[in-house]
Amino acid sequence: MSKDPAGKSARFIYISDDVKESAWRVPPGRVPPRVGWRLVAANNRSLGRSWVVYPSFDECVDAAARLRERIDDVTSSALFDRRQANWSWTVLLDETPVAVCVHAYRRRVECQRALEQFVVAVRTTTETVEELRHYGPNALRVYNRPGPDATGIVSLVTTATVPGPLAAGRSACSAT
Repeated sequence: MSKDPAGKSARFIYISDDVKESAWRVPPGRVPPRVGWRLVAANNRSLGRSWVVYPSFDECVDAAARLRERIDDVTSSALFDRRQANWSWTVLLDETPVAVCVHAYRRRVECQRALEQFVVAVRTTTETVEELRHYGPNALRVYNRPGPDATGIVSLVTTATVPGPLAAGRSACSAT
């Protein structure tokens, strides 16, 4: 996960639901933009995203930097949603969710592998901050949590927590 032959590595990208202003277009009814981060691999595949959106670019960058600095202090959990029949992972820092998977997985082993890739990628990212990308009002729609509860998880069958860094060969998503 460190670097590919072209010299690229995993990196945080910052996404806004704002529309970039130009000399020809000023967005009507402008609302304060929201900003979220995604961690992408060297091949631009999304590995994970922030749990919440932030009211400013600086707060979002600070949250990503805090995760990078404290990646060895995180815990993680794998959740099975009975209604959707899929697995998802969440990374917690100080018992607060900070990152989630970008999409759900049909198999627990795929979820575990994706979580391990995410943690390794966070460790190998650089401190370089890319510019804020303006993708418009639908860019952060996945951050709106569905359902009546705040978690969006319909039914929880099993949860596992792994304290500290994920060691090679250690099961991060074992059923309890």
